Amino acid sequence: MKRLLLLLCFAALVYAGDEFSALTLDDATPAGVALISQNTGVWLQAGGREFHILAEDVPDYSVALEITGEGKLLCGNYDPNCAVGFDENPRITAMTGAVVIFLGAKDGFASVLFALPETASGVCGKFAGSADEEKALAILFVPDGFEKGDEMEFLETAENAAAAFRATEPFASAIRKFNFYAASFLTGQLFRCATDDAACSGMLALTRNCRRTVTIVLSKTFEEEEIERTAEGGAKRSAVANTDAHVVIVPSAYFAPGRDVSTKREGERLLAHEFGHAFARLDDEYFARDIWILTSLTGGLANLPQLSGDMPNTGGEGCTKWCSGESAASERCVEYWVKLVVCEKSKEKYCVGRVQGEFEKSGGADSVVDFVLGCDFGKDCLPGTRCLPGAHYVYLERFKPVADGMCVMSGNQNTFCLVCTAALEKMLERFG
Repeated sequence: MKRLLLLLCFAALVYAGDEFSALTLDDATPAGVALISQNTGVWLQAGGREFHILAEDVPDYSVALEITGEGKLLCGNYDPNCAVGFDENPRITAMTGAVVIFLGAKDGFASVLFALPETASGVCGKFAGSADEEKALAILFVPDGFEKGDEMEFLETAENAAAAFRATEPFASAIRKFNFYAASFLTGQLFRCATDDAACSGMLALTRNCRRTVTIVLSKTFEEEEIERTAEGGAKRSAVANTDAHVVIVPSAYFAPGRDVSTKREGERLLAHEFGHAFARLDDEYFARDIWILTSLTGGLANLPQLSGDMPNTGGEGCTKWCSGESAASERCVEYWVKLVVCEKSKEKYCVGRVQGEFEKSGGADSVVDFVLGCDFGKDCLPGTRCLPGAHYVYLERFKPVADGMCVMSGNQNTFCLVCTAALEKMLERFG
């Protein structure tokens, strides 16, 4: 199987005082991603020729290269003809026989894709949908881990995944707005997109000429990657969405030919959930109560990252997006919610236990956490919605419109709540 290599910055050889990692582009490895800097480069072999490539400068949106071949400086000295951005520079392609694309920069290193021209210029074929291509909501399916020769299996898997949009509203009612495409030319590549961000960026660059609003990666190695990742710590994931890149990564087994009905239904739910993240920036509405309590016992809640971004289906006290903004919660609800939110921001290990003791002394007979989770802070909310604390896994300060399990974004449910549906419909209005 072809592997999109991520070349780590270890010295494969030393040339003129600089460190280089070797990358040979051929049928077995038609593309690779490397991290390069002013002192760490790539020894590239492509088309029977060899090149040493360094970064002269690494700004945010491009990289200036120094390319040496056969002992001669072919281009450099900040020559604009030797710079690449988020698309290829035809002069560098002609010079090296490889497509070179800048993927991003961090800490003085540029992440750069090197690929054979035939791999970097593949065509994505449309297999379903009749919408105007200029106005359509374009869904691009990409194979990850399918063997070369498995093109038909990948296409059948993509067709099953596309059919999942007909099983969930509001997508089913707007299906005429969708076009579905497949990057079959990447069958045989292994990106490991669920855990390898650099290689996944390379995948996006390789499909840069394809129409897409959202990219859905059908991964054959997802479960394997999760086993490796969780062995190093972290909760196991069923699927992944990158909201900023509009990418969804799901195990291909949920859409494989011959799957059973239970697997089919679970695949529909998973895809709808992750697509909600990537397409409309929907938040996770469920609250991991037990994890929240256990984390509080170590004072770990104070180490949680600050939430960023304004999600359409969660919000602050009063839930102004779907309620009036006034709180209808009782004084007791507000009192103990405030105390637990203080615990959420505190490093005091026994903060929640102390609040539980106060709650019991004041007549509380159950868990103070469960009591607060049952409080409704909403007033004049949209029909069928409330303003309930606890969302985004472990944030009691964030509120949601329905209880856990009542929406695709909060558990084993194949329908979206009213608030999520409205957000999705607003996004769908942009497409024709």
